[in-house]
This record gives sequence, C-alpha cells and structure tokens, in this order.
Amino acid sequence: MSTLWEMAASMREEMPTGNVGSAPVQMRRRAIVDLNAPGQMEYWCKVLGTTPLRLYCAVDEVGSDPTAIRRFLMRSASPILRVAARA
Repeated sequence: MSTLWEMAASMREEMPTGNVGSAPVQMRRRAIVDLNAPGQMEYWCKVLGTTPLRLYCAVDEVGSDPTAIRRFLMRSASPILRVAARA
C-alpha cells in the first residue's frame, strides 16, 4: 500500500508539463463583443435585441462586456421596452 506522499508524487508525475506543482486551472472564456469580426454585428444585435447603431453606442460607452452592454441598453431603453423585456 502506498503512502499519501507516494500517491501525490505519482499524481504530479502524471500531470502535463506546465502544471506541475499546482492543480490545473480551467479558465472559462468570457464572451466579448467584437464588432470588427465578420458576422458579429448581426449576432450581437439579435442576442441583445437591439439595432447596430445602439450596439455601437453601447460598446463605445461601456466596453465589450456583453453583461455591461445589456445593462446599458436596459438603462437607455424606454420604460415600455423595459417592461416587455422583463416579461
């Protein structure tokens, strides 16, 4: 039977290089709104339910984070649109 130290050493040997000594970290890729990439304007307009002009203004104002853009669009939307979006 192996000791705990021997088991840990064997696990470190099995780990891919670059992660030796630490647990592998899985990073979740965050979406960014890139209006220069082909097809992205139409995609984000559809996802966020807005027009290209409003999307350009939102990206200019708050950056490329979709969550910040959605909040900006909701703040700048008319009260009727806010009620419709909640439903």
